[in-house]
Amino acid sequence: MGLLLLPATLLLVASGGQDSAKLVDGMIERSNALKSFVATYTVHGRSKEGAHEEYEGSMRLVYRAPESLVVEVATGAIHGRSVIAGGRMAVYVEKDGRSQRGVAEESTASAEANERIGRVFHEQLAALGRVEAPTGLGVFVRFRFKAGTDSERPEFQIEAGTGRGDGALLGWLESMKRSEAKPSSDGKSVVWDAVPGIRVTLQEATGFIDTVVSTYQGETKTVLELEDLVLDPKIEDAEFRSPEADPKAEDISEGISRTMAIMPLIAMRGAIHNKIRAAVESGALEWTAEDRARLGKVFRALHAELAPLLAAETLLSARTSVDKFSAWYQEAKRAVPESDHARADAVEEALVQYDTRIRDNLERAVEPYLARAVPDI
Repeated sequence: MGLLLLPATLLLVASGGQDSAKLVDGMIERSNALKSFVATYTVHGRSKEGAHEEYEGSMRLVYRAPESLVVEVATGAIHGRSVIAGGRMAVYVEKDGRSQRGVAEESTASAEANERIGRVFHEQLAALGRVEAPTGLGVFVRFRFKAGTDSERPEFQIEAGTGRGDGALLGWLESMKRSEAKPSSDGKSVVWDAVPGIRVTLQEATGFIDTVVSTYQGETKTVLELEDLVLDPKIEDAEFRSPEADPKAEDISEGISRTMAIMPLIAMRGAIHNKIRAAVESGALEWTAEDRARLGKVFRALHAELAPLLAAETLLSARTSVDKFSAWYQEAKRAVPESDHARADAVEEALVQYDTRIRDNLERAVEPYLARAVPDI
């Protein structure tokens, strides 16, 4: 479940002689073994709108094994708290004078879907045994990095989510493992060029990010900095209380519920990939055309479970964009003087064209999106 988008800028370096895969695997193993942690960060940012004013904010991450996680953010115009605990996710976000709140409970539907997928896997590839569906919520926290352009600064996004499966508790380590830019180590710190314009320095011993440095139009700044890290502290239940929310806030519970249903299926897909990879590497599976066809049937079964959820989420997101665009244009229309009929007509026509284009193309866009997101094989 994504939480907040924060402006930032960053870079990275090439891999040294050490095997980067083993380097990252070691950090994942050590961080996944933590019983608890409290990490506090300082965020040095700049607003995206208006005069692009600089601000200083904070970010706090709290984890207690196996299923409790808190992400708190206070940066500029954004304040948010996301809590996952006791099989429940609760989110409250304030941004630019608007607020959103949502609550969702863990559902048995994903476990049942994964069980059906597991049966298909066993039917098609019985010699490999059963693929174990991830159990529990499988919480994780991660940063997503976005490269800068000539006109836009690099950015990072903090996310708290469920459905980790066999992956990393510190999800940025998973991203590092898949990245084309390989990390380098000096024995204590690891440096990773996440995307152009973003450099991340991590603690090799723990896997936690120490700093994120952004470079944009020749300006280099530290945009995220670890202030304090406490490993394996005792954390009381009160830490995981649900966030207090304005009852008038927009209710996003439906989207959170859908996300909590999607992520365990994504984790199941990862478990299947890992099972096949291990079988091929060990020689238990030759990976013939027949094997490929059998695995295709498994992924079609997974696609059948996942597609309706992804389609609904895609439609909801796009329609939300339409609604926001419509509201913005209503404000623009009110700002036009009554005597300026031509300008008022132009505003109205632009709204209708945008609305029609999005709504008419939306249904046709879902299937190609799903084909890219969830390939048959």
